[in-house]
Amino acid sequence: TVPLHVAGRLMVDDTGSLLGACLSGAGIAQLLELYARDLITQKRLVHLLPEWSDETFPLYAYHHASHLVSAKVRAFLDFVRELAP
Repeated sequence: TVPLHVAGRLMVDDTGSLLGACLSGAGIAQLLELYARDLITQKRLVHLLPEWSDETFPLYAYHHASHLVSAKVRAFLDFVRELAP
């Protein structure tokens, strides 16, 4: 058991800010392995609850509604949509 004092919520909209907050001791976060793996190996982050993971995460794609979506963007969106459950 590890005591944890929670004093509020930190809301960020990018992984870099979330990672920076964790590295500065602001709290815990659910990060993609891509961002955390090296930092865990370097012992700069600690992997909490390794037996628990969320196999899904939200992914959003924004584009200007009045502009046509290019073929490349459409292909990417279709590809990502196929990966989603």
